[in-house]
Amino acid sequence: MHVISPITDSNKGVIFIPDISGFTQFIKKTEISHSQHIITELLELIIKETGKEFSLSEIEGDALLFYNSDSNPDFEKLTLLCISIFKKFHQHLKYYGRDRICQCGACSSTENLSLKFILHAGTITQYNVGGHHKLLGEDIIVAHRFLKNSIDRSEYILFSENFIKASNPNDQQIATLNSCDEKFESLEPTVFYYRPLQTFKENIVAPPARNSIEFPTIKPGKMVDINADPNELLLMLAEPQHRIKWMKSLTNITLRDHKINRILSVHECLIGSNQIEVSIEDVTTSDLGINFFERARMKHPQLDFLVLYHLEKIDDETTRIGIGNHFFKSKYWATNIFLLPVLSFMFRYLNQINLRRLKKYAEKELL
Repeated sequence: MHVISPITDSNKGVIFIPDISGFTQFIKKTEISHSQHIITELLELIIKETGKEFSLSEIEGDALLFYNSDSNPDFEKLTLLCISIFKKFHQHLKYYGRDRICQCGACSSTENLSLKFILHAGTITQYNVGGHHKLLGEDIIVAHRFLKNSIDRSEYILFSENFIKASNPNDQQIATLNSCDEKFESLEPTVFYYRPLQTFKENIVAPPARNSIEFPTIKPGKMVDINADPNELLLMLAEPQHRIKWMKSLTNITLRDHKINRILSVHECLIGSNQIEVSIEDVTTSDLGINFFERARMKHPQLDFLVLYHLEKIDDETTRIGIGNHFFKSKYWATNIFLLPVLSFMFRYLNQINLRRLKKYAEKELL
């Protein structure tokens, strides 16, 4: 009988594990849905920035398992790759902190996340399981054990002794590293080296302030009192999974570039048969309350308009909210003369319907 071996390949190579530090505490202490979205964005960023240097084997919660078949890795090149990914990771978090709308625990604690890297060289065996290639072997286990080290910081590149031997760094490169001798579970005492990354985070330039936008005066229509905190209502305005539950005729929301809506992000809404491109223009907070501005562009008919959601805190249990619209002039004179006045009236009516639906949904959801 002919037997097909499930082992498809076995080669010398490099195992590369970027691991998001602070993930466990982040998940335990924060809002689960948004924390998952944020981690997904960060993992996708790491995959993109890693490029073609490695192949992705698995996504392991807060970590990624990469590998290649390079038996003589370039120490300087891979070190610079890690530093570049680290910088892009923290730059992304800074921009997220600047542009975020949501005030939940996950969104407000992203600055506590960071990144560490494991680089290990050894034998990589690919194993076919149900048509999928898995990595097996002692060196895969060893690489994961390095994640449980005693380094007293959470931002570093860890180089195993095997990787150092394979990449053969020069004396100047070795001088940038700290060395450790540690005993890991089920392994002989092991030497490894690491390079702290804290200084690279400290030197990341803060993103520039967003350009201020001068909005036309928009008067919200009749306001409705809802038993909710203003920030809770703001989340229900911005978060697709909430919005689709209360906005009349809204059947689908597709985020274009991000997993979570934020200022300057764009998404597509399907309202009835109309496909509408919506951008979140700004969120401003003052003594008068919160103003949440969106700009919507409709194709049929061609319309370009602003939506203002104005929220005022009445007391610890109540928020007053109103919706207003501003229609930009169309290039078609007939639209300006005949259609916009009618739409202005229709939107005031529709806004009241949506406010009642939001009140019913929010007060039920927040019980």
